[in-house]
Amino acid sequence: MIAINNVKFLPYFFLIPFLFNSQTKRFYYNLNFKPSDNSSLIQKEILVLDINADNNLFYSNEYLRIDSLNNTNSTFKFAYPKFKKIIAWENKKNNFKVYNNLSMNYYFYSTTQKIEWILTGEKKKIGEYLVQKATGSNGKRMWNVWFTNEIALPYGPYFFNSLPGLVLEAYDDDDNYHFSFIQNKNFSTITDSEKIIEKYLGVRKFEIKEDEWPKVLLNYYNNPIPEYKQGNAIRLKNDGTQFSDQDYRELEKKLKLSIKNNNNPIDLNERINYP
Repeated sequence: MIAINNVKFLPYFFLIPFLFNSQTKRFYYNLNFKPSDNSSLIQKEILVLDINADNNLFYSNEYLRIDSLNNTNSTFKFAYPKFKKIIAWENKKNNFKVYNNLSMNYYFYSTTQKIEWILTGEKKKIGEYLVQKATGSNGKRMWNVWFTNEIALPYGPYFFNSLPGLVLEAYDDDDNYHFSFIQNKNFSTITDSEKIIEKYLGVRKFEIKEDEWPKVLLNYYNNPIPEYKQGNAIRLKNDGTQFSDQDYRELEKKLKLSIKNNNNPIDLNERINYP
């Protein structure tokens, strides 16, 4: 829903003249974010938004980079994105699916995430495009987004949909997360990015309810290396020898400390009060 001067109306989907003709339009964004709001450390990641006629997919470019390397090398490499969420939009169902990877498992749930946008009169140029500012609340953060109706696609990074044009920039009031458009690429056919990404997610898939995700995060913190403890996986040192029990205890300790220190999720509803 969009509001101008506090009057709400439906998004301008009928203004979209764009025809996909069985092709994928890919948009690249740079993300600067603070994994901890108690630190000045800024992480950087390139993210990708693939737009198709029936669905969209928003994910880290790290999956594409690693997949390209694996297609040319004999040794399989794993993808370790800094921004771990994968977000799929389904037009027919009018909702999102959110995928989260934890260790050797991945979890997904459906969500609507309808943002009530307020359009402002502020405008500026981003590259060659004239953009307009809109504001809205999501995940306990107030977001400022800049969209252009020169690209008549009502989508953007993360959950930033339903505006009268493509979102080229978005950031929260505290600038903990800042998305900036880099470039775009058109494909002559539909690109099935989900198949690529599935190769790098966990081996076990679990469908959960949205409100169960914080509990999953807390359980993971309490036991971040269950596969190693149960003997279902092994970890090797640089010299090729296996981790000892003491090594695993030290690894678990480091992982828990890292989780506690990097507790600034993009959705503050997912912030856990870890013990």
